[in-house]
Amino acid sequence: MSAHDTKPPAQETSMPELAQSLAVEGWKEAAIAWEVCRSLHREYAKGKDPLFKTRQADFVKHAEAARAKALGPFIEEDGE
Repeated sequence: MSAHDTKPPAQETSMPELAQSLAVEGWKEAAIAWEVCRSLHREYAKGKDPLFKTRQADFVKHAEAARAKALGPFIEEDGE
């Protein structure tokens, strides 16, 4: 086995860190999905949906909530 065949040791991640990382990625995806919904709804439903403003406000609210959950762990770490 030559020096070229060796790989650097894999960085070990604890289960709580892995779960936290996956949760953050999930909330990031959720925030993006809500933004896409808002954009598509704005493009295709404006003038056709009687609850247009209400739905748009809901999309924005949910996107902001998901973004806050995705950034929450980083905000808490910086605050300490």
